[in-house]
Amino acid sequence: MKKYFGLFLLIAACTTSKNIEPNQEIEIAEKATYELTIDSKDISIKVSKIEDSRCPENVVCVWAGEATVTFDLIVNEKLFSNKQLCLQCDTESGTPQEIIIENNTIKLIAVSPFPNLENSPVNKTAVFKVN
Repeated sequence: MKKYFGLFLLIAACTTSKNIEPNQEIEIAEKATYELTIDSKDISIKVSKIEDSRCPENVVCVWAGEATVTFDLIVNEKLFSNKQLCLQCDTESGTPQEIIIENNTIKLIAVSPFPNLENSPVNKTAVFKVN
């Protein structure tokens, strides 16, 4: 029983739950889950992977790079898995910066921290707006 209680505490520590206003920014760390309620809908976002190939600050690059976030989304108990949003992606890549699921718009606003020569590798976070 003690094992299960410890596991429950570990899972609960990685989950944030909150009522939010439409268009409020939420920040989610890689491998973390954020549960929210918006307009009476229960939404859960679990960020599974953040890939960041953006050109580091103070470096000259031939390509600006991009940041892609892969996540699972649950809206009122309906699962939408392996969704991707991208910052600085060209339109030809097919990975958008925002998507509409179940009449909710999920938009990727930022990936932090921005790469520099000193902060690699670090834990990344993704900032979303949901409405």
